[in-house]
Amino acid sequence: MRFPDDLGGGVADYPGTVEGWRLWIARRHVIRYFDNSWGVRRKKTGPYLLRSVTCDDFWRPRQAKVADCTQTLGFLFELTHSGGDHNAPDPKCKCGLYAVDSLTRLLEVYDTWSKLGSRLEIERYPAVVGRVKMWGKVIPGEHGWRAQYAYPAELFIVKSVIGNLVNRHLPLYEDLQNYGVPVDFITPTEMMGHIDLRRADKAEVAEEPRRA
Repeated sequence: MRFPDDLGGGVADYPGTVEGWRLWIARRHVIRYFDNSWGVRRKKTGPYLLRSVTCDDFWRPRQAKVADCTQTLGFLFELTHSGGDHNAPDPKCKCGLYAVDSLTRLLEVYDTWSKLGSRLEIERYPAVVGRVKMWGKVIPGEHGWRAQYAYPAELFIVKSVIGNLVNRHLPLYEDLQNYGVPVDFITPTEMMGHIDLRRADKAEVAEEPRRA
């Protein structure tokens, strides 16, 4: 048994969930297609979506994110793949959906990302941090968790340290409403002021999520 991918009206406090913090970039969803009537290639730009920092993987509104294991970058940009096929997360691998236990820790990740800005295009795309609910198979680590399923519970658009970009980010703010969770703005200084979240007590919260 598992949760349906369509979360309907938003995120509920499902039994066995763990909460952590994540970092995304926000990018507009672009669809490229061939227009047969004119014989040309076109593209259609959609709303902003949350995208993983370390790979080209979007988090869709009102759909639970499901982990899989591919050769990609993980927390602090280490290779995650251990070889062989397995379900994610796996104790012998670094795969899974990552979240850390505090905004202070997340700021360290944000700082690491900023230093790699030329590769990850930090100047082109706004950063979004958020509190996420994780369930299914959840493996705790030194600074947080990696999970089988996840979905945002609260989102914060990171304001630039150079000026106030609220007006520039208004379209992003409006598009993030599609996720059905609270959306606000935050500065790196405000991120430092948040307390740690309570750690998970068990390595595996549940083998299979129950149906809502």
